[in-house]
Amino acid sequence: MHAGLRCDASTDAGLRGVLTDGDDALAAAWAERLGVPQLDAHPDAGPGVVLRADEPPALQMLGRRAPGPVAVDFADRQLKRRVAGSTPRRDPLARAVGLHRRPQTAVVDATAGLGQDGWVLAALGASVTWIECSPVLSALLAAALERAAAEPQLAATAERIRLQPGDLRDVLGRLPTASCEVVYVDPMYPDGATRGAVGRPAQVLRALHASAPPPAEADLLAAALAHATRRVVVKRPQRAAPVSGPPPSRAVSGRAVRFDIYERG
Repeated sequence: MHAGLRCDASTDAGLRGVLTDGDDALAAAWAERLGVPQLDAHPDAGPGVVLRADEPPALQMLGRRAPGPVAVDFADRQLKRRVAGSTPRRDPLARAVGLHRRPQTAVVDATAGLGQDGWVLAALGASVTWIECSPVLSALLAAALERAAAEPQLAATAERIRLQPGDLRDVLGRLPTASCEVVYVDPMYPDGATRGAVGRPAQVLRALHASAPPPAEADLLAAALAHATRRVVVKRPQRAAPVSGPPPSRAVSGRAVRFDIYERG
């Protein structure tokens, strides 16, 4: 989600290491998987993040007054409440995607990040393909999907999701046309946004990506428009201008965000 369109080690340059959080073997496994040091103590100062090797693992931002840890966890109570309270007609993202009219729409979540939006769409019946450029987030998504597949209440949703790590410009072109009915893009922190203007997950992900430049929103939109067969949906803060490029056909508003819709054909 949202560290740019590259997919290499520098994308996650802010990851300082894996912090042992009671299970040395688990921490060692994550450190090897991600190619970073295993840490016995919390670094004294930032910038950056550490991965707390717990179940589920979580990214912890460094520095004074840093926000709390952020995990990829589809058994999270708040996410479960969101799913339980959603229907294809009531959920703004689901309406923007068109699930209320086509319940099994094939959606590419091209900036998967922590995976929550794609998970909700899958829970409401969509067939979802995640694309994620960040190696760390891809690994966390894969692990979370494995855990969810082993939970009876979550397994059906997990079965409707596929993960494709990599650069969205490359991955979109390799996907079957049938899987690209709708391409969903969440630029995460719009052009000009400051740290204080974004929430805790975005702050932690910014620290993970360190000096990697944020995505060019117009490039994200252009790539999505080139491959979507029905529409592109772009998540925006309620008061933000549309992404530079062709104007959206219409929008669906939520409480704090809106979803700009670009019809194809």
